[in-house]
Amino acid sequence: MECRPTVSIIVPNYNYAGYLRTRIESILAQTYQDFELILLDDASTDNSAEILEYYRNCDKVTICDINAKNTGSPFLQWKKGVTLSQGKYIWIAESDDFADEHFLETAVELLDAYPDAALCFIGAWLVDGHGNKLKKEYDRWTWMQRHSSKGYGVFPGKKYVAGNLYCLKSATIIQYTIKGRFMN
Repeated sequence: MECRPTVSIIVPNYNYAGYLRTRIESILAQTYQDFELILLDDASTDNSAEILEYYRNCDKVTICDINAKNTGSPFLQWKKGVTLSQGKYIWIAESDDFADEHFLETAVELLDAYPDAALCFIGAWLVDGHGNKLKKEYDRWTWMQRHSSKGYGVFPGKKYVAGNLYCLKSATIIQYTIKGRFMN
């Protein structure tokens, strides 16, 4: 019997070849390694497909899917990734970002510690083209004042753990209407 990964990491991509290796390497370097990696490309016109092909046979990569025709919507790529995912948690890891090596470990610890939480999100930094930190993008108190009530209708009865980079419980996406509301 094959074990499900704890986390499904979905990397949707369209024309971000310049960032794609850094994104994938930041995932592969995570201190928490119980994950599957789903690589998706929406018919990029740059050399993204070549980069994804390089990673296709990596042990962590369970799916590498390159569309022949562009769908015109990043949410359709998210939907595809969620449909293909096997994990207890889902991290949609946008291809033009990268993560600290402890991100996934922290996210899983938070979600495990707070079973009523639907998602967690962790602080982010704006960086320059060389990866140098410029400005903290997330301030907990400002975020809570501006956004704390904005998600209440999305996942009724669920709690949130503060931050910026999202990791969700896969059951939450399936159980609630987020698929229908955001991924049509």
